[in-house]
Amino acid sequence: MLFLVFGFGFYNAAFATDASFTLWFIAIRMLVLVYWTFWVLYVPRVTQARAMALALTSIALFLLAGIMTEDWPLLIFAFIFAVGHSAVSWQNAVAATQA
Repeated sequence: MLFLVFGFGFYNAAFATDASFTLWFIAIRMLVLVYWTFWVLYVPRVTQARAMALALTSIALFLLAGIMTEDWPLLIFAFIFAVGHSAVSWQNAVAATQA
């Protein structure tokens, strides 16, 4: 996640325009802030909705990064991550709320 949040100078080469880089720059940081906010809400009380909000935010983060940078290996693994992470998050949230 460190490389998604903090650009180290070599990301700009993947973008066709400065506007697309700016959009990526803002969108990734906003998604990370939303993710951290959901974590703050999730820790005191585990619910299925909060668990899925965390899962979907992280999925959106990786999918957006793959789409914006046109990184096909990242997109393939982001889709695999999306299926697995959403299923596991749902199962864990159901188990936590039933316990």
